[in-house]
Amino acid sequence: MTEVTPCWQRQVDRLVASGPDQERPPPAATAMTRKPSETQPRSNAVSRRRMVKSRSAPASRVGVSDLKRFVEDVAIENLAREGSASAREIVESLPGAVLKFAQAEAFSAVMSDIATWGPVCILLTSRDGVFEFNGVLPPVEHVHGYYYWVGEGPIRGRLHDDRCSDIAFIEREFLGRLAASVVVFNVDGNIMLKIVPMRDADSAVQATQLKAMRALARRVCRSRPQKAARA
Repeated sequence: MTEVTPCWQRQVDRLVASGPDQERPPPAATAMTRKPSETQPRSNAVSRRRMVKSRSAPASRVGVSDLKRFVEDVAIENLAREGSASAREIVESLPGAVLKFAQAEAFSAVMSDIATWGPVCILLTSRDGVFEFNGVLPPVEHVHGYYYWVGEGPIRGRLHDDRCSDIAFIEREFLGRLAASVVVFNVDGNIMLKIVPMRDADSAVQATQLKAMRALARRVCRSRPQKAARA
């Protein structure tokens, strides 16, 4: 009978024959040693980001003349971030919106009036999410080039007065419901501050605050801004 050498013995014989100085072949690449381009598809988080980006791709091509399909379910800040227009330009072109603008000089009067409405919501919107701060807006003071909110409540802070461009009072449809807000724009066309009336138990804008907002707009605002005439 022919003697069969065990497989483990054959491996030992090969290592002995190769000698100690001969370079051994590198181990096969693994998930830990492969280059990023050689690895399998990355985590689900990356896949989700790609999916979200593909869903929002139309917004990245949106200008101020093609907003109807997007404004009813996309926040203005996000639309401006993905598109080619500033938040100010998008607001000016909102289809079907009730829109009025006040000059920056009305800032103190506007904030002093909002301080009498009771609790309101301050919204901060970024690419990563939305933060809401609810409370009564404290009185505003204009000192050393800043608008200051100083009080005992949770809302306090300051804004550069020379960065304030104008103030918009906006009513529009958003996610199937009426949305109302007072938006302060800076000189770059971005949103400095957004104040939103509170909602009732049915998620509708509180009637008393909506009435107060409209009355304030009538006192301090002009109608939709007129575009500059071409030379």
